[in-house]
Amino acid sequence: EKAIAAKERGNSHYKNKEFDEALSAYDEAIKWDPTNMTYHLNKASVFVEQRKLEECFKSCDDALEIGRANHASYEQIAKVYERKGNAYMKLDRLEEAIVDYRKAQIEHRTSEVDERIRTAEKSLKTRAELAYRDPQRAVEAKDAGNVKFKAGDFAGAVADYTDAIKRDPENAIYYLNRATAYTKLMDFGRA
Repeated sequence: EKAIAAKERGNSHYKNKEFDEALSAYDEAIKWDPTNMTYHLNKASVFVEQRKLEECFKSCDDALEIGRANHASYEQIAKVYERKGNAYMKLDRLEEAIVDYRKAQIEHRTSEVDERIRTAEKSLKTRAELAYRDPQRAVEAKDAGNVKFKAGDFAGAVADYTDAIKRDPENAIYYLNRATAYTKLMDFGRA
């Protein structure tokens, strides 16, 4: 009862954005009931709000350890992984966020976490595409495609022109060159 009362006080402080008071209330709840992982998870929420993300990870790890040792429900374990994933997203460490979100889905599948995974993967893909762009290397790929085109290797030319497009998607000439190579391959739909 004392632990629950301390947790309620902590939740009230959390809602009022009184984070230091919330932390001390959650610590008191942990003192009264050290086998309940929820209090560690609540502390992790406070740390996320304070942008103390390394402390958040530690609280999440503590919650996992206590939860596993005391046979917590799959839903509670999933919440821990989800919270860690959210913290990684705030740090812009998308790969690690995806790993923890997937662990959450293994424990207890929810559509919200599915959406977070899709968002993180989309951001990761966009980042990779932007990192791949290089107009100078696009010109080199186009030139290699031109050499293959003149030699009659139209499939190879298509591959090089496609690489040039990925490296510089705003240059229309690369699309035109690829369309011409597709025409030589009699692939008029793609051309």
